Amino acid sequence: IRKKLIQSDKVEAVITFVGGLFFGAGVSACVLCLNNDKPADHRGKVLLVDGSTIYTAKRAQNIMSDDDVEQAFKLYQDYTDVVGYSKVVTLDDLEKHGYTLAVNTYIEKPPAPPIDPAKVRTEYFEALSTVRECEDKLYNLLKEGGYLE
Repeated sequence: IRKKLIQSDKVEAVITFVGGLFFGAGVSACVLCLNNDKPADHRGKVLLVDGSTIYTAKRAQNIMSDDDVEQAFKLYQDYTDVVGYSKVVTLDDLEKHGYTLAVNTYIEKPPAPPIDPAKVRTEYFEALSTVRECEDKLYNLLKEGGYLE
C-alpha cells in the first residue's frame, strides 16, 4: 500500500511526532499529508519532517504548545531542507530506500559539537565523588535506622 501510495505521487509530506503526544498512546505518531493536486514544484517529491524534538515535556504527557505547532507548520509550509528537521526527497530517493517513509532514514542530524576530553574526565570524577558521598549518607542512615548491623 505504501509503495503504491508513494508511486501515485499523492504523498506531499510526512511529519513525525514524539512519543506520548496523544493520550493513551505511548508510541510516536506521524501525519501523512496527502494531496491529489500537489503544486507543480512539489510533484515527484515528498517533504519529510522530524518533529520528534518539537514538543513541550509535561509531567504525565508530552504536549505541543502553540509555538511548537507553529514551528512544525512552518517547516511544512517552507517545504525545504533544514538540517536536523526536514528533508525534501524525490520519489527515486524513496524507491532506492525500499519506499520507507521513516524520516530518520533521510534527515541529516547536525554534527555533535566537539567535547573536550579533559572536561569529560573532570565531570566524571566529580559525579563519581557525589555518588560515593550519597552512598555513604545512605549507609549511615540505614545503620542509624537499625536496618544494617
